Amino acid sequence: MDKKSFNLTPKNLIGAERDRFYSRLLTYGTILVVLLVIGLVGFSIVREKYIIPNQTVAEVEGVEITGSQYQQRVRLNRIRLVNTFIQYYQMQSLVVDPSFQQQLYVQLLGIQQELTPLVTGETTLNELIDDELLKLAAAERGITVSEADVERELQSFFGYFPQGTPTAAPTNTPYVTPTYTALQMDMLGIAPTAEAEEGEATAVPTATATAAPLPTSAPIPTATPVTEEGYRLLLDEYLASQTADAQVSEQAIREAIYAGLLRDAFRKQMEQDVPRTEEQVWARHILVATEAEAQDVLDRLGNGEDWAAIAMDVSMDTANRNIGGDLGWFHQARMVAPFAEAAFALKVGDVSEPVQTDFGWHVIQVLGHQDMPVSTEDFQQRVYLALDEYLAGLRETYTWEIIGERWKAATPDKPGLPIL
Repeated sequence: MDKKSFNLTPKNLIGAERDRFYSRLLTYGTILVVLLVIGLVGFSIVREKYIIPNQTVAEVEGVEITGSQYQQRVRLNRIRLVNTFIQYYQMQSLVVDPSFQQQLYVQLLGIQQELTPLVTGETTLNELIDDELLKLAAAERGITVSEADVERELQSFFGYFPQGTPTAAPTNTPYVTPTYTALQMDMLGIAPTAEAEEGEATAVPTATATAAPLPTSAPIPTATPVTEEGYRLLLDEYLASQTADAQVSEQAIREAIYAGLLRDAFRKQMEQDVPRTEEQVWARHILVATEAEAQDVLDRLGNGEDWAAIAMDVSMDTANRNIGGDLGWFHQARMVAPFAEAAFALKVGDVSEPVQTDFGWHVIQVLGHQDMPVSTEDFQQRVYLALDEYLAGLRETYTWEIIGERWKAATPDKPGLPIL
């Protein structure tokens, strides 16, 4: 090769130096980008593992609710919702009744909505705040939940009953179907008994539901299907089987059980304050589209026509027109306000003037009016409502705060629904 080719001119030197500069710049830039990525990943890990779990997401009278507490309760609630969804989904495939299938479908849609991360998160955050409020109020009402109570409840989840499984006592409110009076039998076209014909107050009884007698001695425990060793093994296996998406600690489970037992204790106390009877009306109606049609119904009744025949002829209420428009017994809150106000203002045997509601125009006759036992379902709903109202009062009494929107950043979106 010619020696002249090795001679570098100033221009060549400047170009080579520029190339080395750009090369170093590219190297440093690449290193910087790598360091930034590592830093972001590292910060994300630190944030997820240490910062968010240790942040305070809410505070109740100085008691902090941490991100870790919040996240674990959210996961527990999501596990419960997912399990319920799977049960309903499997049940839906076994149900033949279309109306029941529709009910299950609506339930499934509701659970899917509840599993929206921020929906589950907001519900859970308020649940944790209510837990702390109930702890504050428990001392005032003499309510306690012991560690032994929590342990027994946890044991029962895994089928371990050290003291045996006692037979549960009946809790349903005894319900007696009201009897027919002579006036009611006359209105319904039922032939009265001799006593009723003579005007006596003797009533003709209908079928009566009788509550099962309470046990007179302590129930005999049944044999436990799981040993203590087996219980601990099952609990350990459950905790070990959790995935990263549904990781909860034994402590978080115990805290959730404690909160549930505390709420149950409050509800049990409130059962003493919720009335077990209520004023109810037994009524029948004829529903038509216009006031003029309702007045025509009244005219036909005034001319002696049979109520049931008129109901069959003109009533738009297809659910009951074949049985004379009979609505059975109901409490005031069950009906829309104009209908309920008219029905509860009538005396037994009275027929109303035309009453307008969103459904049309009603002609109402009251067949019975008396205090009745509240159904078990209604009673439990009212106990739950009483607790909700009590909690609303506690929020006015005590100081509590949700710290900004930290809970949103801390909200888990797992576990999710499986592919079914």
